Amino acid sequence: LVSLRWKISVHMAGMNGLIGALAAVLLLHGTFHVGVLALLVVLAGILGSARLVDGEHTPAQIYGGAVLGAGVMFLCVVATWAP
Repeated sequence: LVSLRWKISVHMAGMNGLIGALAAVLLLHGTFHVGVLALLVVLAGILGSARLVDGEHTPAQIYGGAVLGAGVMFLCVVATWAP
């Protein structure tokens, strides 16, 4: 729905969706390695930088995609967790 009015970075939404889901798994179960999560954050930064250098997005569109992707996936994983 956001992309109908504004060009959000779907690349960043996807990459940070993975980060948000894995962060939720780490929070809930403590079974995911923090080093892998840090590596994914660095890779997301590289991806965001590449989208800026290409001129495909503005910084706001990059951040918007990142926040949307991470937030939605984090909430989806936490909301479906049953102890």
